[in-house]
Amino acid sequence: MKISVSGSKYELVKFVNEAELEEVVMKFSTDIFGEKSIYLDIKKRVKHPNNSFVNIPDAYVIDFRDEPKLWVVENELSTHDSFRHIGVQMLQFASQFTDGSFEIKTLLLDAINESSELKKKVELLLKNGKYPNISEALDCAVYKNEFGFVIVIDEITEDLSRVTRELARQPELLQLQKYVSGKDVAYAYDELLKEVDEAKSAWVREISDIDTMVAPAKAEGHKKAFLEQKAWWAVRISPTVIPRLKYLAMYEVRPISAIRWVGKIQAIKPYEDTGKYKIYLSEIYEIEPIKLGSPKNAPYSPRYTSYELLQKAKTLGDL
Repeated sequence: MKISVSGSKYELVKFVNEAELEEVVMKFSTDIFGEKSIYLDIKKRVKHPNNSFVNIPDAYVIDFRDEPKLWVVENELSTHDSFRHIGVQMLQFASQFTDGSFEIKTLLLDAINESSELKKKVELLLKNGKYPNISEALDCAVYKNEFGFVIVIDEITEDLSRVTRELARQPELLQLQKYVSGKDVAYAYDELLKEVDEAKSAWVREISDIDTMVAPAKAEGHKKAFLEQKAWWAVRISPTVIPRLKYLAMYEVRPISAIRWVGKIQAIKPYEDTGKYKIYLSEIYEIEPIKLGSPKNAPYSPRYTSYELLQKAKTLGDL
């Protein structure tokens, strides 16, 4: 793949090694993980008291966009064996971090306090929030909130997608690639939860409040999939959102231009080898139509909201 910018052609090249990839991730960490996050490059062993093995994550991210959340970061090259390397690491990390750890909190707190720049940023992020200090915010991130996994990799392969979809706690996959034109270097990268932030209702304050997907549907698909099979498939969903979803609201496009049906989600499973998902519904029911209202509110891809808002809505603008 090539990219052309102002007459210059940039060619995709491989990172020399994993160390180079990690250096780039650190350099662009604010862009990749969000302005309301801090990236901590701490390579120290963390051992769960009930496990004999230890693992060393490449980094941690503390995300303050909602309630403080801890992400365990692995920076990987696609040349690694997805099955033997990444899959095993994720399983080990899950076992180590499931119950939270005083050791982890201590590592994070020490790293923040040792950097005046990081400490100042965290204090600004906590300003006017519910947590009065860094220690209490970390209590929430380490002990209260479920931690998440992020894999930053130079190429998201089909094997990697398949392996990670089989894990009970699926990681977010972010692709980071390097392009070169002579001596100039450029990078293309995914942003953590960018699609979720963009698809989230303006009325939903936090990602943790999401429990409903609004999906646009044409008449034939709505009838054959949703009404007849109680399912909806080939949907792209962030692993972070999957465990939160409880309802699927169907927006029927023109000439209906309204939400008339809602389904209760029974399960969300990988859909073949597409990297997308199939939603299975335990029941479906008709509701008072929620009309389109302003044409600018018409969804062209799935949107996220809350069931509480759905119950009160008169038009899509209320969602």
